[in-house]
Amino acid sequence: MNRVLLILGILSLSGCVTIFSRVKQPVTVKTELNGGEIYQVDQKIGTTMAVARVPKRDGVTQFTVKKEGYMDRNHAICTMKKNPLRFANLIMLPTIFGYIYVESVEGLTPKKFQYESKVSMKENIKTPTPKTDKQKYVFLNKTSMNIAKDDTVEVVYNYYKNYLKNKNTSIFKNEKNKLKFENTIFSDDLKYLLHKYGFRDTTKTIFPSYTNTVYVNADIKDIKFTTIYPYRATGNNICKVNIMVEYELLDYYEQPLKKFNIKAESDFFAYNINYLAKNKDNDTNQNGHLRSLKNAMEYSLIKLMADKDFLAISELGNEKAATMETITIAKPATTSKRLNDLIKSAVTIKNGDSHGSGFIISPDGYIISNLHVVANANDKLVVVMSDGEKVPAKVIRTTVKSDLALIKIEKTGLPVMTVKDTEFEAEIGANVSTIGTPKSVELGQSVSKGIISGVRKANNINYLQTDMSINGGNSGGAMIAEDGNVIGVINAKMFGVGVEGIGFGIPSHLIFKDLAVKYK
Repeated sequence: MNRVLLILGILSLSGCVTIFSRVKQPVTVKTELNGGEIYQVDQKIGTTMAVARVPKRDGVTQFTVKKEGYMDRNHAICTMKKNPLRFANLIMLPTIFGYIYVESVEGLTPKKFQYESKVSMKENIKTPTPKTDKQKYVFLNKTSMNIAKDDTVEVVYNYYKNYLKNKNTSIFKNEKNKLKFENTIFSDDLKYLLHKYGFRDTTKTIFPSYTNTVYVNADIKDIKFTTIYPYRATGNNICKVNIMVEYELLDYYEQPLKKFNIKAESDFFAYNINYLAKNKDNDTNQNGHLRSLKNAMEYSLIKLMADKDFLAISELGNEKAATMETITIAKPATTSKRLNDLIKSAVTIKNGDSHGSGFIISPDGYIISNLHVVANANDKLVVVMSDGEKVPAKVIRTTVKSDLALIKIEKTGLPVMTVKDTEFEAEIGANVSTIGTPKSVELGQSVSKGIISGVRKANNINYLQTDMSINGGNSGGAMIAEDGNVIGVINAKMFGVGVEGIGFGIPSHLIFKDLAVKYK
């Protein structure tokens, strides 16, 4: 009799849940992916199907399925259901007061709640086919998020009676909160993904290719987080996110090609898994909201890469060469060798908030520059003459093949430069000069001198390498030989720590070949 009373006394102080329930609950995890490796946080627990032992004190855990050639599939669970052993307290304790007492005592133990006993992982998605030799490179231009001025996004916290159903009818209540994000936080991640799938060229970046490159803008238009904080559950919470991303493809000169609106939903992630993992370095990537958003972004990018219009735009050789009628201009009888005279033929080209350089090749207003200087000009193009006069200009024709542009102003009697119209063999070490507008419009008609350092073939063009001082704004300016003739068009400069004196020009005969211009 005394033993019975003792047992009842112990139960009255602790309850059946505390005594008989396990500290770790077995959870069966299954994937339909044959050979898929199943991980619990950072520990492999099996293949295809596994039984995890999940500590109830943690209140949350993360499962991941991994296999080569497939994206990782993630799912987080948290303690949700009440332990059925609690009903034994009604038998053990004869009074309602006693039941309430045991319930309050057992409310202090994590054993009171349970995880779902079975987890069926969603189907893993195959990783995209890496870029082929028949596709263009894709570079990230910019990212943005449609978020509040204080850099916050709204988060919905849903309190579920049973989140496994994940239906509005099972929501006990919900609250709204805000999370703070930097507007450009995903630039590095998208660059990494483009590199991962082979769409970024990191090995041959000295010479950009105007026919095998497109750019992409990514604007997250809609973000809806759902944070599941189970009703009366202990421990952590889990979250997912639904997004809508507007991707815009641009050509090399940032001219719009097409927009894509893509919706994506992330996997479930534990909000904070640091304390469970071996790596406890407070890595912000462990934050569940951030991880779910990155996960959804990758899903959206995969959808973009599978879109038939994206595949068509990214296909090499889909540009059609424009048919051009030949424009004939008068060739100057003589050209001054003095740079002080040639300055009068050098101009600054303003395209909205940006600018470049150019040079006059005919008395009636034809001017040569780079395509990337005048791209997307519309009606914004203005030419600043050597005397400071500002004249409206229009683009006559361009060529992506050699990044050249022919523009026109309505003026006559203009001083011109003579352009070498035939292909020639550049003399290494020969002196050259350029006249242009580096950095600021206020520095128009700046002269720089140097030599031809080499000839570098890329994209079927023999670029003229030079050690002249070249800066942003010099693009489109004339590369002038000692005899005063133009032998090239300044096109690019290498940038980087410790890089100096490596610039390039497009050989001048391509003006006549690719823009269909000829002398009388």
